[in-house]
Amino acid sequence: MPYITSVEKLAKEEGIEKGMEKGMGKGMEKGIAKGMEAGRAEGQARGFAEGLALAIEIKFGSEARQVVADVYVLRDLAILRAVQDGLRNGASLDALRGLLR
Repeated sequence: MPYITSVEKLAKEEGIEKGMEKGMGKGMEKGIAKGMEAGRAEGQARGFAEGLALAIEIKFGSEARQVVADVYVLRDLAILRAVQDGLRNGASLDALRGLLR
């Protein structure tokens, strides 16, 4: 086993420490970016759901209370888009209920 001087040992420890700091910094940046993207997607889905719920309530009135409640809490963009298409194409309230299942 080769002899390691105290200077080499300190340099190695400093290198490891700097590498860990750099890696943690990059990891935090990626984590923050992922969190921001998830927040944007959640906000987009929430706004979309609220708009659709309002449109359904305006079109069908109090009869659509449960469908409105179901749409309001929905965050699946694919289902929300299907409901939007159904609403745009004149789907009945029962047809919209079917899209939510």
